[in-house]
Amino acid sequence: MPVVTYNRSSRRGYSALAALALGTLLASAPAPRAAAQEAAPPPQQTPPPAAAPAAAKITPEVKELLGKMVAAHQGLKSYTARAEFAFAQGDTKQSQSFDIAYEKPNKVRLTVADPETKSTRTIVSDGTATYNSSTLDKATYQKLAAAPDGKNIAGAFAVTQAGLGLLPMIITDPSAADKVVPPTAQDIALGADSTIGEVPVKVLSFTLNVGEKPKFTLMIGKADNLLRRVSITAKTQGSDVTLTETFNDVKADPKLDAAFFAFKPEPGAKEQTPGAPPAGVTPPAAAPPAGAAPAKPTK
Repeated sequence: MPVVTYNRSSRRGYSALAALALGTLLASAPAPRAAAQEAAPPPQQTPPPAAAPAAAKITPEVKELLGKMVAAHQGLKSYTARAEFAFAQGDTKQSQSFDIAYEKPNKVRLTVADPETKSTRTIVSDGTATYNSSTLDKATYQKLAAAPDGKNIAGAFAVTQAGLGLLPMIITDPSAADKVVPPTAQDIALGADSTIGEVPVKVLSFTLNVGEKPKFTLMIGKADNLLRRVSITAKTQGSDVTLTETFNDVKADPKLDAAFFAFKPEPGAKEQTPGAPPAGVTPPAAAPPAGAAPAKPTK
């Protein structure tokens, strides 16, 4: 999974991130062939298989750090943290916070605060069912069957589209240590140790050799090897863009009561089929079949 596509959000306020990811991917795609080549009939032969990209040059020290980070996260039985996401481009600055809690194999609770709408969205699963609700619509909620393993935890992140998407991959993907740094990475290096708040961290950075060469920086706790920050810096449309996701108040293996993962709907709220319009919204009328006579107006 290319690191640049961590966040696939299309919500207003984060569309610039999707545009940055798309622009980077397009920049890394092969150039189109000339029109004359396009017009020529293709040769009647089976093309050779595409060569796999060469692996990024990762030092043993970096490989060891990534392995320890993934092993630390995947070795936890439970986890809680407050995540702070920030986006900056020129004078435009936006932020979002969300609380993360999970208990393996598949219990999860994500609470996302949206400062623009002053609303809170909650995804919670007790391991048998997953519920999606928002304070913007207290009359309805959605209910889905829960996946029996870590996919349920990763799925909650996907539904909320919160953050950059690196953490759920580290939590649930057995081969995550080999995917954090993609084949197109270069300038892979360990920097000087730093701190996040009062937490000492190791610093790993690399750039992607595509497009405007965005730079990725990971900060990993020295004592517990847990991810504390991931940031992306790049240029788009001539201006600097920075995306940062910071994990504060991290607790490893906290004791979480079963009630913490229980869903409590608002009084009178009704279950809504996923994809259906919110309560009080009338769906558009279906188009008549082709060739059907127009409906007669009612008197």
